[in-house]
Amino acid sequence: MNRLDALENGSRSTTASRAVSLPSEVSSRSPKGLRAFQSTPGTGRPNTNLDPGEISLKGYRFNSPTEGELEEKLPFGQEIAKSWLQMLYDNQNSLGILLPIAKEFMLTIPSIVDNPYVQIDVRVLILFYGALHQGMLLSPGIDTPKKSEYSTFLYRRALCLMEDWQRQEQINELSLHVAFWMTFETYSQLDFDLSHRLHRCACDIARALGLLDLDGVTSLATRSRPGNMDSVYLEVHRIYFWQILMMYDSLFRHNLYRRGNIEIGTWKVSIPDLSTWRTFSDGDRDTEVYFEVSLRLARISLRYSEMQGNMDLRLGSDGMLDVSGRAEVMDLVLEVDAVLSEWNIEQLLMQASMIHAYLYAKLILDATSMITSFLRIQPQSPTWPPDHGAELELHAARRSITAAQRLFELDPNGPCWHLGYFKSYITPCIGVIFNSILTADAAETITSNITLSLRIDMMLTECEKICKGLSSMKRFVQTLRRFSHIFVQQKFGVTQPDHGQEEPSALSEAMKRGVVEDILDVAWQTSESKSPLPGSPTAEVFGGEELQFLHERGVDLQQLYDNPCQGIMELERSVLTEPDPHCGWWTFDH
Repeated sequence: MNRLDALENGSRSTTASRAVSLPSEVSSRSPKGLRAFQSTPGTGRPNTNLDPGEISLKGYRFNSPTEGELEEKLPFGQEIAKSWLQMLYDNQNSLGILLPIAKEFMLTIPSIVDNPYVQIDVRVLILFYGALHQGMLLSPGIDTPKKSEYSTFLYRRALCLMEDWQRQEQINELSLHVAFWMTFETYSQLDFDLSHRLHRCACDIARALGLLDLDGVTSLATRSRPGNMDSVYLEVHRIYFWQILMMYDSLFRHNLYRRGNIEIGTWKVSIPDLSTWRTFSDGDRDTEVYFEVSLRLARISLRYSEMQGNMDLRLGSDGMLDVSGRAEVMDLVLEVDAVLSEWNIEQLLMQASMIHAYLYAKLILDATSMITSFLRIQPQSPTWPPDHGAELELHAARRSITAAQRLFELDPNGPCWHLGYFKSYITPCIGVIFNSILTADAAETITSNITLSLRIDMMLTECEKICKGLSSMKRFVQTLRRFSHIFVQQKFGVTQPDHGQEEPSALSEAMKRGVVEDILDVAWQTSESKSPLPGSPTAEVFGGEELQFLHERGVDLQQLYDNPCQGIMELERSVLTEPDPHCGWWTFDH
């Protein structure tokens, strides 16, 4: 059960809310699927809830935005390109990246890539453009407009090359790296549906190579492994590959309302001996902490998956988890929280350099997505999650927003280049924050949450300058901010002035100024009771843009008022399942 299941269950269980039909997550087109693979024992099976052909890359075609554009030469010099590649290779251990191409060879590519008489393996070229892209983003001294121009150029080049790559034999380690890299690139560019297809492709390749048998290399896996895997240091690579596959599968399940590409409960893993991954991290303490904590979180996620596999046995007559099931979920949530505390991840984030701060922030964001997903294993209602669960969820959301803010402090433009992660991680946090504003009784809680909503709005304003694909996320925040302000006004018995016929109240003036401390201070000073609201907000006091946003997303004002949690989850789902912003750049043959 994942966020999509929680939303569907919530719609079924909330009779007062109008049900919103969920669009199909994948295209109904059925191109030829990837070749069928025999599962190696212990490697897990593909998710049988989806037709493999529906999310295959076969039939992918790139559409050039303008004719001849992709034949242009690199819009920067060879030496600049080499410096960007050098930047990435210098930081690959700190970033936790395994680059399959030797640096010496990669540095020769800028001088030959535009030579029509030199043919370079398409897999190498895709990795080259990806490495250039990430190295460019790490390099200082490039202004934002230029970064945006280069980012778009390099992303299009890689997308164009995917057309040739998907026609090739893909069961080799280099193609697995390509699938990983393009999963990351498309995810960062907000193209979640295409990223989902690429992740499925990576799962199929890794399974066919026998790299997912993490409880020990069986004789069968050894015999079935192709000869081109002889150079792979299995103890390092298989845990590295497994970690990436599980990470993205969790992101799709927990954050993006997609079905996972891995059937839950089928993968087992033992955390390897420390010497294994220290060989990979090369003594970088921050990277070592990142990998150990991320593996701890992954194991908790596996236990959650096993619990999901037995879910039917744990449900009561009302369709809700029984007492022992709820206790087990809470134990997992508390364990996630304890892992971050045990390793002092929040403190390490505040002390880390920019590159290492990204690793620690990601651990915090991953933990939050796990906590919110675990607590939504069944629909939230007045009795679920219990008060302690709601507090943990709110604390996790605040922690993630603070982590994102820390990244902006270290590099104001840095997070703007990983927008997919910002959107997929922070959008659910926004929902948690506003749900708390609309249901909390403590002034301190409401004040803190409104302050966080303002911080999110400011971060989104900066990111939207680079990527218009975040406009729906910004409208999501602005709509809920407007609604929560009206909600707070009504809750504390403060009415809006009638178009200047009355003197504006102190709260109305504070609302206009947007000063959070004034808003809540006046609200609580003028409050006479905590009785239920006299009535729902009306369209007359709600902005036209906000009403249009609700209408486009299939949520009405009354629904949001009657059941804030359900309404917010439906808005969240609509933001995270909208079409890929660059989907006009490719098609899939029938």
